[in-house]
Amino acid sequence: MKKFVFLALAFIAGSMQVHAYDDWCASDCTTNCFGIESTLNVAVGGGYRHDTLKWKTFAPGVEIKEKWKDLNMGIVEANAQLLVCEHYLVAVDFDYGWFDRGGRHRIRQFDLITGSSDEFRSRVKGEAYDVSGAIGYQFNWDCYRYSLAPIVGYSYNYQRFKNQREHRRSNDSSSFASFGRRNNYRFEWNGPFLGFVSAFQPTCDWQVYFSYAYHWAWFQGRIHERSLLAGRGRQHSNNVSGNEFCVGSTYEFCDNWFLGLNFDYKCFFANKGRFKRRLAPSVEERFPLRKLDWQSFYVTVDVGYVF
Repeated sequence: MKKFVFLALAFIAGSMQVHAYDDWCASDCTTNCFGIESTLNVAVGGGYRHDTLKWKTFAPGVEIKEKWKDLNMGIVEANAQLLVCEHYLVAVDFDYGWFDRGGRHRIRQFDLITGSSDEFRSRVKGEAYDVSGAIGYQFNWDCYRYSLAPIVGYSYNYQRFKNQREHRRSNDSSSFASFGRRNNYRFEWNGPFLGFVSAFQPTCDWQVYFSYAYHWAWFQGRIHERSLLAGRGRQHSNNVSGNEFCVGSTYEFCDNWFLGLNFDYKCFFANKGRFKRRLAPSVEERFPLRKLDWQSFYVTVDVGYVF
């Protein structure tokens, strides 16, 4: 169902902060490719990001669920777009976010035979960053007042979480017992994407844009836990689908200087994968990974310059 919802969103929104800003009021819409005329936009800024991540797996006789929520980060970002010969578009984007013990982590383990359960809760701190690049061909109408650019690119997304004190509760207990154990998690999502960017310039100084991208991603997780799930583990899935869409606007407040406001949402998910866990040098377990889901939303404000 998610795939159909996001395919519908593809017609109205999008993935990357990619737009070719030009003053159509002063443009004569001529192209001089032999002179390699180009427009370069560079912007930096920051804002707020919110993430959630969860997955489920089945070890022999046991169901394990893990979830991270309330991952509220401050982020900084930088992006650049180059438009050559009025049609050929190249874009790169980077953002970095961090939080200090603001997130929450929960592990729930169910024994499918006895019906008993254990639950672990902890505060978590961490960081995340994203890097992406895209190329495309931009179609222009009415001297840049309208534009549409199909794009293809590649993205890499990284997350690292750490907790230092866990609170444990079993199904026969009404309270949590606290103990100090450090767990570490590293997650990577990367792969190609295909999408489009559409822009509209209502006035000479103001532009709004929409973009969408569908991602084919690979996922890899590295886990080091010291709870009942003790051991070092690796997760892997080649079947991750990702949807990303963005709504944004820019305003030229001074000659060649502009302000930007961007809303971006990502949702990556997979229904199957593999989980390999090493409990000791000669003891290793392998079982399936299920219901992998990562969602990220962020709002940023940036300032840029058009060369």
